[in-house]
Amino acid sequence: MKGKNKRIQNEIDQLRVTLAVDFVGLALSTKQPSSHKKEIRWHYVSGNTSQRYQKIVLQIGHGFAGIVWRTGRQLQEYHLEVKTAEELLEYPIAIAEDLKSVVVQPVMKEDEMLAVLLVGYRSVNQLTPALGEYLVGVADAWCDWLGESDE
Repeated sequence: MKGKNKRIQNEIDQLRVTLAVDFVGLALSTKQPSSHKKEIRWHYVSGNTSQRYQKIVLQIGHGFAGIVWRTGRQLQEYHLEVKTAEELLEYPIAIAEDLKSVVVQPVMKEDEMLAVLLVGYRSVNQLTPALGEYLVGVADAWCDWLGESDE
């Protein structure tokens, strides 16, 4: 694992422990040469129960990561367990990791979207405004080094 990749994984692991959440994921976008469309994938995770997250491919505007990528705004979802199976199909990471509540935070540098950070619980949990505010600070701190090239 290269230096930047190792740092990202360490930060993700530490964030999961610090916040005492069940799952943390960082989604990144890549442009596909054949279609010129951006694909969003969960590249770094901590607390995963399977490897199914690796198969999730989202377009901008779809799934938690795609919605946050498009809007550039934090998203909080409480009580995912009350959504219908059809509604949950829109959020494959929630299905793959059995998440019941999530906060999804954009990681941006100026107006450029770098990544999407998701933290979630597998049990019904009352998310607090403090958690959302904390993730804003995390995203601000991470944006400088996430935007750097891996040397």
